[in-house]
This record gives sequence, C-alpha cells and structure tokens, in this order.
Amino acid sequence: MLQGGYEPNSDRIRFVEKCYGPLWVGYRSQFWWYEAFNVSRRIFIIALFVALDTPDVRAEQDSLFSKSWMAIFCLVLSCLHFMWKPFLHDIDNFIEGMFMIALAAVPMVDYSRVNALEADVQKFEGVEAAMLYFPVGVAALMYAYRVLTVMKERKNFDENEAPAGKTAYGDN
Repeated sequence: MLQGGYEPNSDRIRFVEKCYGPLWVGYRSQFWWYEAFNVSRRIFIIALFVALDTPDVRAEQDSLFSKSWMAIFCLVLSCLHFMWKPFLHDIDNFIEGMFMIALAAVPMVDYSRVNALEADVQKFEGVEAAMLYFPVGVAALMYAYRVLTVMKERKNFDENEAPAGKTAYGDN
C-alpha cells in the first residue's frame, strides 16, 4: 500500500499517472523534481540571453564578456545534466545533453558572426551549420530512433504482456 492508502495498481494511481505522469514518469526516481528544474532553467536561460544581449540594458557592456557568460552558464547546465543523468534511458540523457551543448554554442557563434568583417560573414554560414545544426541533427535522429523504439516496446507490451483488456497506458 502506498502513502495515502492507495494500492499501487489502483484506478486512482493509474488516473494520476495518466494525467500527470509526463511530469515524472520518464525520470529516475530520485529526479522526480527535474521537470520543474527544466522549466526554471529554460526561463532563466531566456531571461539571461535577453538581459545580457540587450544593449539598452548595459550600453557599455562588452559583448564578448556577456556572450561568454551565456555560453559558460549553458555549459555548466549541460555538465550538471551529464553528471545527474536524470532520465531513465541513457539515450534520452544524451539527446538532452546534445541540445544543451548546441545551445551553449549559440552565443559564441553569434558573437563571431556579428564581429566578423563583411567579407568573412559568408564563411560563418558553414561554421554555424557545423556548430549549431549538426548536434541538433544528431540529437533529432537519435530522438526519432528513441520514439520508434518506445513504440515497438509498447506494441510488444500490449500484445504479449498486458492482461486482457489492459494496455501499456493503463487504459481499458
């Protein structure tokens, strides 16, 4: 019996998991809080990028300094992510980490492109593609693989392991 008096496979537990499960189901048990951390992290990154990249806020700011702090902050978050490995599946941890590393590259590539000579701006298209789109592309391919794997696992569960009338989602 669980805390609150509910049986582990009760209708109440299945209902709560179905409604609110995406907030914690994909995480290791000790990282039940990681979804709230993710939302806070995204809000803070957006606020940091806006605050440090707006010349009206600090007209005298050195753009290399502010872009470096943005990149360092994103790299620290990606290191924490790789240390914690909050997701149940390693491939999910890798995909999230790749996206975070790509995000860390954005301010530095942007700084380089903005401060490049007019003749060199065209050269940055290849650099941007390599630094930004390659990690995102790799992560997107791995995510597609992960989705296909999960779909196959759920199909196998539904066909082979589920009790009569039950699916992997607890539906009747």
